[in-house]
Amino acid sequence: MTAAKHSPQEETRRRSLADVAVGWAPRRGDIVLDVPHQRAGVIVALPEDTGVPVYHLCAPGGGREWTARLDDLHPHEDDAPDGTTWNESVMPPPEAFGRLPGGGAPSCCETLPRTEMSVARARRLASASLRAWSLEAGDQAVSLVVSELVTNTVRHARLAAVVVRVSRVGPRRVRVAVVDFSRTMPTLIDATADDESGRGLATVAGFSSAWGADPLPWGKRVWADLDVPAEDS
Repeated sequence: MTAAKHSPQEETRRRSLADVAVGWAPRRGDIVLDVPHQRAGVIVALPEDTGVPVYHLCAPGGGREWTARLDDLHPHEDDAPDGTTWNESVMPPPEAFGRLPGGGAPSCCETLPRTEMSVARARRLASASLRAWSLEAGDQAVSLVVSELVTNTVRHARLAAVVVRVSRVGPRRVRVAVVDFSRTMPTLIDATADDESGRGLATVAGFSSAWGADPLPWGKRVWADLDVPAEDS
């Protein structure tokens, strides 16, 4: 069998990533690069889960799964074991806030590590989205809701990644959605002012015109819609 040939640029990238990947084994929730397909994905199943020597991946925002061999996978720069981690200084370019393919709602999405530090990163994503759409009047409420949703995921979900999407679904309506890899659905409880936890979803419900949770094959999506008031209201 003839070995697959790679372009010089791809071969250089493969060698560079291979240096980082020595001693590395993907885990569920890791974000990896599928080099032959030139795309990033999240590990959702390991070979020992299926009995087949391939890894199952899906796009960070969800969608159809695909499989890849270990030899074709390398750590994403944001998950590399050499200490390189999520770059807090990098924000999406202005064109990232444009309309989705097929005429969908303007939207911006980021995959973040499931850590407390990502709460602030998600707030910055929400604020940048609102500025791009001239909806700054909703910054305080939207930032509060995205903080509560991401905090809930950090505390109660599983695996290493969380996906945050901010979409403009109406002229002055914004949807915040957080995807994680836990199938446990959120429950709205009656929490008193003295309770140390349990008020997050109540806050989300209080600031949102609608909210909900959608089950996914490998986790869930929790979302909230907020109506941004006019500047002079």
